[in-house]
Amino acid sequence: MLPGDNFILTGDYNLGDSVMWSFDPIKETHQANGVKGAIANSLLDTIELCGFRQFNDVRNVNNRTLDLVISSLSCKCVEVLKASDSLVPEDGHHPAIVIKANLSPLKCLLEKRRPKTNFFKANYVQLNSELSKIDWLSELGDRDVSGAVSRFNEILDPFIASIPKTVATSRDYPIYYTHELILLIKRKESVKCKLKNNACVGKREELQAEFSRLRKQVKEKIKKCFSNYVDDCEVKLKSNTKCFFAFTKSLRKTNSFPSSMKFGDVINFDRQSICDSFAQFFSSVYNVDAEVSDDIIYDPFTHQCDDQVSVYSFSKEDIQDAIKGFNVNKVASPDSIPMMFFMNLALSLSLPLSILFNKSLSEMKFPSEWKVKSRIHRSQHGFFMRRSTQTNLMEYVSTVAQSIINGGQVDTIYTDFSKAFDKVNHRMLIDKLKRIGFTDNLLEWFRSYLKDRIQFVVIGATKSFPIVPTSGVPQGSILGPLLFIIFINDLLSMLPSGSGFADDLKVFRKIEDVYDCETLQQDLVKIVKWCETNKMVMNVKKCAIMSTTLSHNVIKFPYNINNEVLDRVTVKKDLGVLLDDKLSFNAHIVDITRSAYRMLGFVFRSGKFFKNQQSMKLLYNALVRNRLEYCSTVWSPMYLNAIDQLERVQKKFTRMFYFKFNIETPRPHYHVRLKRLKMHSLESRRIENDEIMLFKLVRGFADSSLSQVLTYHRPDAKESQ
Repeated sequence: MLPGDNFILTGDYNLGDSVMWSFDPIKETHQANGVKGAIANSLLDTIELCGFRQFNDVRNVNNRTLDLVISSLSCKCVEVLKASDSLVPEDGHHPAIVIKANLSPLKCLLEKRRPKTNFFKANYVQLNSELSKIDWLSELGDRDVSGAVSRFNEILDPFIASIPKTVATSRDYPIYYTHELILLIKRKESVKCKLKNNACVGKREELQAEFSRLRKQVKEKIKKCFSNYVDDCEVKLKSNTKCFFAFTKSLRKTNSFPSSMKFGDVINFDRQSICDSFAQFFSSVYNVDAEVSDDIIYDPFTHQCDDQVSVYSFSKEDIQDAIKGFNVNKVASPDSIPMMFFMNLALSLSLPLSILFNKSLSEMKFPSEWKVKSRIHRSQHGFFMRRSTQTNLMEYVSTVAQSIINGGQVDTIYTDFSKAFDKVNHRMLIDKLKRIGFTDNLLEWFRSYLKDRIQFVVIGATKSFPIVPTSGVPQGSILGPLLFIIFINDLLSMLPSGSGFADDLKVFRKIEDVYDCETLQQDLVKIVKWCETNKMVMNVKKCAIMSTTLSHNVIKFPYNINNEVLDRVTVKKDLGVLLDDKLSFNAHIVDITRSAYRMLGFVFRSGKFFKNQQSMKLLYNALVRNRLEYCSTVWSPMYLNAIDQLERVQKKFTRMFYFKFNIETPRPHYHVRLKRLKMHSLESRRIENDEIMLFKLVRGFADSSLSQVLTYHRPDAKESQ
C-alpha cells in the first residue's frame, strides 16, 4: 500500500457497548455516542487524527455494532447495508453486511483560467505621483454623483491596466513548476519521441544518453522547484496562516467544483447553467417589497429618540483615516480591486473619494455603479464593539447556572429564521430607521442604497444572469449586518428574557410551574406575530426547546408554533458551543477534541514537506489550539478527566512535532517539551483567558451585564502602601 492510496478496513474491534454508532443526517457521517473506556477513546482519537471514517451502524441481536468498517474514502463513497441473504449461517452477534464502495474519482468542473492583475507588483510611488497631478475638482465637481463615479472609473482604469498581469498557468503542470522546468520537460518528451521512432542503433544510444541526462535534470529541477515553493509558503505563513489552505489546494489534482448540479428536476453540466441555477435559487428567497401599514405597532423602545442620526460631509482626512483601518486580507469588491490598492494610494485618492461621498450624501443617492445613545437593545450581541458570541453565552450560561444550582429549571427556546438576511422588507427597514432618529437626507440615501442592487453568481470566469433583490440587506457589506440588527431591534425589546446574536435568537425563562411555561409560550407567540407583521419566516423544523436542570422532575411543556409542537433536545449547539441539559459541557468537550484531532492530522499530513519548526507551531496555534479555546470562559472544565482529555491533543502535537523534526531521543516529559517549545499547557491558557475576560469586564472593554453583578474590593491609598 502506497501513501495516498484509499482503503477499507473491516473487522471486530471488540468494543462491545463501549461505543454506540448512529448516522447524523446533517453531517452525513456516523457519529460515536456514549463512548466508555480508554481503549474506545484511543481508537476514536486515532480514527479522527488520521482522517478516517467509520461507516457501519448495523446492530446485532444485542443492539450493538461490533464489526466496524473504517475507510479513508469520503462519506458519499461508502455505504454499508444489512445483507438480505448470507452465504453461510448468520451469527446473531455478527450480522452479515454488504459494503458498497464507489472507487471512481470525482468528476470536477473544468476550470477556466484568465490573467489577473497582480496588485503586489504595482509601482505605487509612480501611481501616487501621477494621480496627484489630476485636478479632481474640475473632473468631478460639475457632475452628478453617477456621472462623477463614471468619470472617476474612466480616469482610474488606465492606471489599473498598467499594473502587471499574472500569466494564467496551464493546469497540465503543478503550480510550482517554473517556465524553465516546463521547457525542460517538453525537451525531454521530444527526445523520448525521437528515441521511439529512431531505428538506427548508434543514434538510439546517443538519444538514450541524452534522454537519461534530461530525465535526471528534470527530477532534480522538480525537487528544487518544489522545495523553493514550500520555503516561500512557509515565509508567507508567518504573516498569514490562510496561505496554508492555498498551499494544500495547490497540491490537489482536481478543483472543488463538482461537474454537475441538480436544481429542481433539471441536472446542469456546463458552467453557465450551474451559475444560472444558483442565481435562480438565490433570487427565489426574496420577498416582494410591500407597503408599510400605519397600523403596525412598534415597541416604544424604537419611538423615543431625542437626538437624530445624521451625517453632513466627509473630509479628506476622514477618508484617509477610514482607509488606514482597512483589512488588507478582506475579499475584493466586484470590481476586483483589493483593499491594498486603496491603502497604498490613500494620499492621492482621498480627495476624489471625499468628493464622491459628499455628492452621494448631498444628492441623497447611492451610485448605481457601487451597487454591483444606544439605539440597539443591549441583549443584541452581534456586530457590536465590545460584544461578541462570548459575552452572549456568558450572560446566558450565568443565568442558567444560578438557577439550576438552586435546584431550578430553565427552559430555552431556540428559534431559526429562514433566509433572514434575504427577507428584510426595505420599506419597513426605512421606517424603522426613521423611528430611531435617522434624518430625511440619510433615509433617502439608504433608499437609494437598497434599491435596484444587482447581484451575480460567479464560478471562476463564468458569471450568471443578473439578480435584482427585492428584499434583504446587502450581504458581504459593512452596513448589511448593522441594518439587519436595526430591523430586528424592536423584537428583542419585546422579549424580557431574549438574547440574540444577529439572527440567532433564543428566549429563556426560569420554570417553577406551568404558569412560567405559559408565559414563555406567550413570548414565542410574540415572535411569531412579529414575523407575520415583518414579512419574516420561521423555520419551525429547526426550532427546538431544551430544559436545563439537575432535577429528575422535569416540567415538559409542549411549546408550539402555530400548533406545531417543537422538538425537545438534550444537546444544542449555541453560537459554536454545544450546550447540554445538565450544563456539564461534556458533549462540547468531546466534539472539539474530535475536531481538533481531525485538524491536527490534516496539518501534519499537509505540512509533511515543511522544514521550519515555527511554521508547524503557527499552524497548530491557528488551526488546532483555537478550536480548543473558543469561548473557554464559558465551558472551562473543572474535572480532571475532561482537563486531561483536552490536554491529550496538545500532548499528541508535541510528540508528533518532536518526531517530525527529530529533536531529541528519548522524548522528554510533556511539561519539559512545553518548556523547550516555549508553549503553555491548555489548562494554564484557559485560566489566563478567564483573567483577561475579568479584566475586560472590570475595565469596560467588554460590554456585558455581568460587569454589574461583579463585586470586588478596591484598596485605598493607605492599604496599597
